[in-house]
Amino acid sequence: SLSLFSLMNITTLLIFSLSSTLASCFLIIGSTKYSSRLYAKRDGGDKILLKDLIKEIKHNPDKILQEAKQKKKARRTRRRVENPKQKYVYAAQRQKMSRNSEQSAEAETNRVDEYSPIYQAKQMGLMNTAGQHCDVPIAPIEPKILGRVLVGEDANKGDSYVYVIDKPVGWSILGSSNKKLIKTKDPKVSVAKKKKNQVVEEEIQQDDASLLDLDEADLSTLMTPEEIKELKSELEASPNMNSKSLNGKSKRPTAQDYNTNIDSSSIKAASFELYTRPSVVKWLKESLAQEGTLIRGGKYWTAVAGASNVNDSGLVVISPKNMVENIFIDYAKYVAVVGNGRFNAALPKAYEKVPSDLTKLEVLSKVKKGRNEDTIFTVDLTIAEKFSTCDHVTQICQEELSDGIRGDQAANPFDCRAPRRLVHCNAITVSSLAFDDGADVETKLWPDDIAIYADRRNRHGFENGSFLGRADLAENPCTNCYREINGAADGFPGWTVDRYDKWLLVQHDDQYPRGPLPSIHDGKTAGIYYINSLQNRGMMGRKSMRPILLEGQLAPDIVPVKENGVTYLATLDKDLSTGIFLDQRLQRAWLTRNCNSESRVLNCFAHCGAFSIAAASAGASTLSLDLNEKFLDRIPEQLQLNGIEYDRDHHDYIYGDCFDWLARLLKRGEKFDIIILDPPSTSVGTKKKRWSVQNDMAELVSLAAPMVNPGGLLWTTTNSAALHPIKFAKMCQKGLLDAGIKSAKLERISPMPIDFPSIETPPVKNLVW
Repeated sequence: SLSLFSLMNITTLLIFSLSSTLASCFLIIGSTKYSSRLYAKRDGGDKILLKDLIKEIKHNPDKILQEAKQKKKARRTRRRVENPKQKYVYAAQRQKMSRNSEQSAEAETNRVDEYSPIYQAKQMGLMNTAGQHCDVPIAPIEPKILGRVLVGEDANKGDSYVYVIDKPVGWSILGSSNKKLIKTKDPKVSVAKKKKNQVVEEEIQQDDASLLDLDEADLSTLMTPEEIKELKSELEASPNMNSKSLNGKSKRPTAQDYNTNIDSSSIKAASFELYTRPSVVKWLKESLAQEGTLIRGGKYWTAVAGASNVNDSGLVVISPKNMVENIFIDYAKYVAVVGNGRFNAALPKAYEKVPSDLTKLEVLSKVKKGRNEDTIFTVDLTIAEKFSTCDHVTQICQEELSDGIRGDQAANPFDCRAPRRLVHCNAITVSSLAFDDGADVETKLWPDDIAIYADRRNRHGFENGSFLGRADLAENPCTNCYREINGAADGFPGWTVDRYDKWLLVQHDDQYPRGPLPSIHDGKTAGIYYINSLQNRGMMGRKSMRPILLEGQLAPDIVPVKENGVTYLATLDKDLSTGIFLDQRLQRAWLTRNCNSESRVLNCFAHCGAFSIAAASAGASTLSLDLNEKFLDRIPEQLQLNGIEYDRDHHDYIYGDCFDWLARLLKRGEKFDIIILDPPSTSVGTKKKRWSVQNDMAELVSLAAPMVNPGGLLWTTTNSAALHPIKFAKMCQKGLLDAGIKSAKLERISPMPIDFPSIETPPVKNLVW
């Protein structure tokens, strides 16, 4: 072996020409005393004894130098290579790539999901999916002032205060303003171009005006007979679609088979009563005036926290707009029901996210048993130090629980699992930044539609004669018929209980255990009827399958019941059907509120005429069609019970097949403001032909739609649980197109009432066109 001195000399000779890796090996050499034990590393990572490395250097130095030269770093060159490891990007290219990236992100944000319920609803004309308001109860439930905070200079003025108000559901902050339409006339413009004209929307009590673009369907309500005739001639010039049923076979006469030749002078706009939603501000002004305090009204006020939406309930903070900066919200507490089939509402444009350190979410209850994938959470949410509303609650719950608020039609208007968005503000603390004043307000009770899910652990039964979630209905003086227990959705599969005044009708599927019943000694229940709800409903007409008295007193042959102040007749021991379908209460309420003496209603598949009675109670004239004469015969007596004179000229009813009679009425040129189509899921007509919603709904719509007056409404309803609501809507839309009506739009989707909770999608679908 070489001496350490000789080794150092060799290192000196080669250190400048060897690779950096090899040179580092020799640097290690100089730090070790025993060369025979020293290891070196080659560039590939292999170890080699130092003595072996020295031998290689001595015997073949040229090879070592050549390898070292090849490992030198390559110089940068512009020479093109097939697969470059790094690509140089010029500034202009970087800017272009940045713009493309931003455009792609924006396109992804604005991408339209053509299968989403919101998109399909808008394609059908439903423009304001979030504005499908719940119905205000006919028996008025007024707001209450629970607190007031001084924020202005003059303590003697009502305008110097902020008010904390307990707002019932269905009340808006400013209310609906009365509006009248003024059409801009230009005799030189044809009717086809008049659809592009703008209509000034002049508000009676407001100073500002807005412009709306309307089409033929909207302008038809404002046209003269001459203009309607001109429009009709233009429409007839364009080819119409052929009328066929969904299976492509149509044997019945259709709308296109008749030449109606209706005189345009007989066409008139549909007539409805103008309904204004109750206003919290207007009520506040009137209430304070009774106390001797005057305040301004209208747009001087704004809702800054709490239940600010018409669909929301609970506490709301109303403040003068110019004093909002003098308010501080210490905290607000909300309760919400989460579980909307995984459908979430989109974020509002002006949404400001609440920091997570200002929120606290607690799950109060969870309902999962027997609900398939429709799990429901009731949550308590506290938001501190922020002007929060129920919109913030919706977004926070969606982010935390990955599901929407139950009943939120802004998420899915077709699948309405509650009559409104189930959010309630139950506590709020407000402080004044200008004065030493504040209010700490809390409400103890939850509304019934939330209590149905939130209070099952504590009150899952009858109390004071009414079941959980039906307390308001039980105390409503205008209504005494409703559903007490809705089977599995209320936690009792196979057990349905309906109330008709003081008598209950129980339908029981004996595959499941019996559910609860109230005491007949509670002062609200006189008797209970019972029937085994067989799968084969064709046997229900037999005497052995009629309801029997389970306990209590016998009911009269005909039981008068009240709903929204209107009297109807029901039977409990004659048939499975009592004569009134309780799940249509909201639709009948609409008729009693919006019809007038000039309205004309055609009620198809009328059964006992409940829709007709509701419309007649508001002054409308009615025509009812049904195949069962026995049920139609109840109409005259029901009219008389409501103080309405039975006159065949104003309230006629016809026994026969609805398809045949629709074709006859169309041929006669009859017109109606509202046509109601509420057919059974399947039936057999007079000619023994099987009919079903699945196959023949489009044909039915195509027969009825041409008889609707301009601006009128076509109501389509089905109780087929197997039929998806969007599919049902497309059937109706096809029928409208088959009738040559291309301007029809989906006007409203009505949910089920509070006493008909559901598991997943509700079985009954109500679409208004």
